Amino acid sequence: MTVRRKIAIYMTVCSIEQVANLFYQQLPRFDKSRFNANIHVRSVSARISQSYGCRKQAEKYRKRLCALSVSAVNFSSTLKGETIHVRMEEKPEQTLYRLLTQRPLWLAVAESSTGGLVGHRITSVPGSSAYFRGGVIAYDNAVKETLLGVPRQLIEQYGAVSAEVALEMARSVRHKLNADLGLSVTGIAGPTGATPTKPVGLAYVAIVAPGLERVEGCLNQGDRAANNSAFADLALRLAIEYLEGR
Repeated sequence: MTVRRKIAIYMTVCSIEQVANLFYQQLPRFDKSRFNANIHVRSVSARISQSYGCRKQAEKYRKRLCALSVSAVNFSSTLKGETIHVRMEEKPEQTLYRLLTQRPLWLAVAESSTGGLVGHRITSVPGSSAYFRGGVIAYDNAVKETLLGVPRQLIEQYGAVSAEVALEMARSVRHKLNADLGLSVTGIAGPTGATPTKPVGLAYVAIVAPGLERVEGCLNQGDRAANNSAFADLALRLAIEYLEGR
């Protein structure tokens, strides 16, 4: 009988090595000749030996994989017949961890609409203290002015949700927290706050780093939580793109 399952599990960034270790050391009865682990694409597969290929044994293997679960990288495991295949897909904050732990760089964030979500996602990864300085939640314009030093004239001219303000926020938090990379987010998560020229779901995200000043605008059509999640994703992706291009 063919067994096909799909499960979602959360694991640490080194989980692919843990899975390989589980196959080799904790599940000695599978056929090692049919084992394959590719760290680069973060996947691993194994053929269970004939005597351990039944559905009950496959379920035991699935539970053993679940036991490795901690928090972070999302992956799915498919059980088909006698084959267990695990493929891991990194979350942006996990990719950021992998890239920043390879470089002596510090990161800081300035957030408005996301209210600390970007910082939360960064610090949800164990070991992020090695590269994350901290952040400023500049939700109110007065905080943007007093803590980040964003000129009032800039806010009055372009609005708090603008490319110009986002860029100034990123510059300032990078400087004030003595970081190499400064990220910022300013947007309208909704359901209120829209203007005739700036709808709900609009955001500007900026990154300032050695040799780079970049601002990206985005327009999302989700609810408040979905919009903020998309804003945070974009901020993390900007940092990842910069690091992958170095």
